[in-house]
Amino acid sequence: MNMISQLRCYIPALALISTLSLTAQTITIDPQTQRFIGSVSDLDRGKYFTLHSGTGDADIQQFYADYNAFEGRGFWGPFSYANQQTGVVGQYPGPISGSSGVRSVRSNYVATEHPSNVIRYNLDTNAAADWVVEYYKDYVSNGSAPEFFEPMNEPFVHAGDAVFQAQQPDAALMRTRMAEWFGAIGQKVDQTPELANMKIIGYSSAWPSMELWDFGHWNSRQKMFMDVAGAHMDAFSTHLYDGVNVTGQSSERSGSNSEAILDIIEAYSFIKWGVVKSHAITEHGGIASGYPAGWNDLEAVQSVSSSNKLIFNLLDRADRMAISIPFITDKSTWHITAANNYEPYGAVLMRPTNLGQPNPTGWVYTPKILFYEMWKDVKGKRVYIHSTHPDIQSHAFADGNKLYVALNNLDDVSQFVNLDFASTLPGIQNVRIKRLKVYEDTPHEFTDTNQSSAPGSITMVADETVVLEYTFQSTPQFSNNFRSQNYYTNKYLQAISANNTISFTFNGVQTGTGLAKLKMGIGRKHDKSKQPIVTVNGTTVVVPNNWKGYDQANRSDFFGVIDIPVPMSLLQSNNTVTVQFPDSGGHLSSLILEVGKYDFTPAANQTPYGGVAHQIPGTIEGKNFDLGGQGVAYHDTHSWNNGGLYRSEGVDLGSGDGDVVVGWTAGGEWLEYTVNANPGVYDIEARISAPSNNRTIIATLDGKLLGTFTLPNTGAWHTYQTISLQGVPIDGGNNQVLRLEFPSGGLNLRSLTFIATGAGTLTTSEDIGSPAIAGNAIQDGADTYTLTGSGSDIWGTWDRFQYAYKNVSGDHELITRVDFLENTNTWAKAGVMFRDSSAGNSKFVMVMVRPDKQVTMQWRDSTGGSAAWNSALLGGTTSIKWLRLVKSGNNFTGYYSTDGVNWTTILTKSVTMTNSPLAGLCLTSHNNGTLSTAVFSNMRVW
Repeated sequence: MNMISQLRCYIPALALISTLSLTAQTITIDPQTQRFIGSVSDLDRGKYFTLHSGTGDADIQQFYADYNAFEGRGFWGPFSYANQQTGVVGQYPGPISGSSGVRSVRSNYVATEHPSNVIRYNLDTNAAADWVVEYYKDYVSNGSAPEFFEPMNEPFVHAGDAVFQAQQPDAALMRTRMAEWFGAIGQKVDQTPELANMKIIGYSSAWPSMELWDFGHWNSRQKMFMDVAGAHMDAFSTHLYDGVNVTGQSSERSGSNSEAILDIIEAYSFIKWGVVKSHAITEHGGIASGYPAGWNDLEAVQSVSSSNKLIFNLLDRADRMAISIPFITDKSTWHITAANNYEPYGAVLMRPTNLGQPNPTGWVYTPKILFYEMWKDVKGKRVYIHSTHPDIQSHAFADGNKLYVALNNLDDVSQFVNLDFASTLPGIQNVRIKRLKVYEDTPHEFTDTNQSSAPGSITMVADETVVLEYTFQSTPQFSNNFRSQNYYTNKYLQAISANNTISFTFNGVQTGTGLAKLKMGIGRKHDKSKQPIVTVNGTTVVVPNNWKGYDQANRSDFFGVIDIPVPMSLLQSNNTVTVQFPDSGGHLSSLILEVGKYDFTPAANQTPYGGVAHQIPGTIEGKNFDLGGQGVAYHDTHSWNNGGLYRSEGVDLGSGDGDVVVGWTAGGEWLEYTVNANPGVYDIEARISAPSNNRTIIATLDGKLLGTFTLPNTGAWHTYQTISLQGVPIDGGNNQVLRLEFPSGGLNLRSLTFIATGAGTLTTSEDIGSPAIAGNAIQDGADTYTLTGSGSDIWGTWDRFQYAYKNVSGDHELITRVDFLENTNTWAKAGVMFRDSSAGNSKFVMVMVRPDKQVTMQWRDSTGGSAAWNSALLGGTTSIKWLRLVKSGNNFTGYYSTDGVNWTTILTKSVTMTNSPLAGLCLTSHNNGTLSTAVFSNMRVW
């Protein structure tokens, strides 16, 4: 064991190459607040977790039981039966006597038929409607009729088929006649008391591209159907599909496009009938193409990702959703024919074990089962949940002592998501985490893990779905309600003219405390503005430049919904909203006001954001100011978030410096942060931008002045600098309040970092595990070290390496930049490490870099046990790496960065160590007879 010597030496400067980092998003969850959508809180699984099949055989029956799923849709009905009996379309069997009374139905089941079996242009519409009533009243047994009858499947795409052209060559007239059939059948069923439990739905739009031909598609299809048949429809059926072409671009309904489709239907329904009729999504999923012929698991799983994306939208419409059915079929044995090379149908849930053979010898689940696997346990009542980013979809449900949190990342890049609980959790026993990652060109990844503590954050890759199941020691009790209600107006589909003001009125709005937004649907060319000037009762609100899902650039027009946050303080009982675009073209298809209101205003107690006080020493992000609201945790000159990012309070948060920053600051504003401070002397660094002179920040701790930052003119809002106060004494203490005041505003704030004087000093160096050649450590200045060491490895059950460290107690954080690592072996390692002791077989956790600059995290969680790692090399091979390891109790979280500012999370690992572990820098040459050298700078132990 050696004391670390100090030596001044020259280390050549190495350039840093910056890279894109993950911006943190936040999901706020309150298990003590019950959520209602309209009047609906309970999750009705029969509306969402269905199979595009009927009762099925024994295997399918077992599936329904195992996965808490339900039969959904099948192709059979009165017209198929009539054709079977008479052999002629339009000829129906005669009347018979049936049972009396109101008929029971198969709950949540949809019966539909192929248009060619149902209609011809010259057939009698009323006769067809009479036959439908006769069939379901008298021909089928009580309880066998479907709850939903959809007379034709996707009729309008078949209107020009040859089978219809003989009588009507004009496809537009044929579509109108098809709509008349739906209307006649709906009216006749409405007039039949015995069929009061049946619902008629239509028209099952196959390609609901409403915006085509400047909304000519809407006018000639969906609107025409609603005008002709809508009065007698119980719900409007739509098919929603993501189309994915592996060799080209994707065209996706999920996200803003599906919302715009359903919103325009709702808007017109309200205008026409004064009520919003329900949706029946009788098919949803993804259509994959570009894959090799024959069965392919990679192709099959694509639709699971699409259905997961779409179901979050459908769950948001619980009060106006009749049924939704993923297009996943049972075994579809009809497809296993010589003409199809005995291959399974592409949508099947189960396939033969002997692919390509005429006689199946057994059956196994396809990857389609993962849709049901992710959701099979989710149930209960909705609880409050809110996402700060449109691409992070979220829902939460409570059932007894279980809480289910479902998340989905619509973005095409990874997202780092904070999980923030707004109320105290009643003791966590277990957290089960299911994760599904679907890729276009590599196999999917499904994991199902358990851990004893609640994760504070989670990194989600593009298109990933996550379901977290929390088990508490006791059942959380509801103490408040959060009720979401949509408000509609008397206008829709408004043509957009430059600088022309479009006015809308929303009357009878329930106001109070909560969240509100305008859901603006627009259909425009891509080069047209998506950010109009919007006012609510005369006050301008900020229109975000982001929306759910992808940018739609591969579609001829943008057609989607953009959510516009509205401060609750702006709303009145009767409201006027104006929208003004700077350019002409396209339409504003719908504008709907959604208001979520608490029954009781939540108490404005000041508590730390995320539930845990910030630690000094350490870094405090400006965006993570305390909870408590205006006048309690912050003061802002207006009541809304100008940038619309990260949080819904009135503090303005925007993008900057690779993260979310506090911006739009005005004179007299302030922010507060609850902190636990260790006593000592600190350097305090502020990361700021200010394009003007004479800007200041005053920092106080529990009312005691820490100092005043005088900001330089950084030249632009997007140009950030780090400035500091030196040698600031802090007495220390828990639950102290740090206040940052902005006397003149005019600045952006990214973060404040408290660095304990001497934080870069390690006290001891030692060769751990008796490597063949002795090493050493030399300190150059306050926070730079050169380590020399040999050793076989830090791995297996015994380690051999050079270690520079000091003893620490409590929670700490290690940070360093590895400027150089000599390549004595591909797996030579340099990094930061917490270690239980100096024994060679000690428990440890480390974040390390290899000579090729790739990063990973390794650990040994029992003395003498085998080491393990996160099974991935991260960060690429071009940039010098910063490494960071944070100890919080027995949890260790690893990070890496290319600039020391923007950090990427590796993972969190639980390892139980002594109360006074060792903390420092490690180096192994991975070649026990050879010394390696590593240079570390910016070393800090906080």
